[in-house]
Parts: sequence; C-alpha cells; structure tokens
Amino acid sequence: MSDSSLSKDRRVKTRIYAAAAVPEYWVVDVNAGTIEVRTQPRGDGYGQLRIARPGQTIRLQAFPDVEIAVSDVVR
Repeated sequence: MSDSSLSKDRRVKTRIYAAAAVPEYWVVDVNAGTIEVRTQPRGDGYGQLRIARPGQTIRLQAFPDVEIAVSDVVR
C-alpha cells in the first residue's frame, strides 16, 4: 500500500523486483484508489502494466483461480 512511498515503489522497488525476476508486482495507490499490476519482468522493469480500478477484479498469475476485487483492497 502506497501513500508517502508511492514514488519509491514505482521507481526503485520496481527495478529491484524486476531484476530479481519477481513475476508479478502490485503497487496499491491509496490516493488514486487503484492497483498497479506489473508483469513480465525484463531487466530493470516490467513489460506489462495494468491499472485496475474499483469495480474491476484482478487475477493472480500464480493462482489464476483466485480473483480479488479492487474495491476489497482500496476504499
């Protein structure tokens, strides 16, 4: 969950997780009420970014049968 650390989560942590080949990285932007889902790690970034908003759902790559409603995470 990001409020004050949003910039660091988007820039610094994204590079660290991508370099470690973490397959899926989420940033929850509490101010915007969105979840940024990054997939397809490539070197120091991710090839795919999806911004999910309330009313939408997210399926985890590792557990595709698990569906999470954005509105259950951000209010």
